[in-house]
Amino acid sequence: MAEPGAAPGADLAPVVIHYETAAGTLACLESLAALPLGLRRVLVIDNASTDVATLAAGIERLALPLELIHNPDNLGFAGASEQAVRRLLEDPGVARVLMLNNTTASAIRCGCWSRACRADCGCGSCRGSC
Repeated sequence: MAEPGAAPGADLAPVVIHYETAAGTLACLESLAALPLGLRRVLVIDNASTDVATLAAGIERLALPLELIHNPDNLGFAGASEQAVRRLLEDPGVARVLMLNNTTASAIRCGCWSRACRADCGCGSCRGSC
């Protein structure tokens, strides 16, 4: 089942791994919220951060179908990524997973990757080959 607020027919689920950088993670999520992508759900995995309360408070004001999972132990990027993919595979409506670094707000604002990066737009993230 889709998260509340998920766009009808949406199958994209971005994942953001968070550790001690609430401002960066929130900027990344705000960039996602600003694009007309039709997201099924957004998953944020927190790796035992001390700033998770700040993150949770910021997330509450975002208009995203978002789930925050707080890990009591730091699983590392690979461990948290695996956890996220396992969680998303539970939703049969998720067909595409987009792994994001929480510092990718500028590339997300560009939105070029959402058009399959058919040309180099100059944002620094696209090379016209993805």
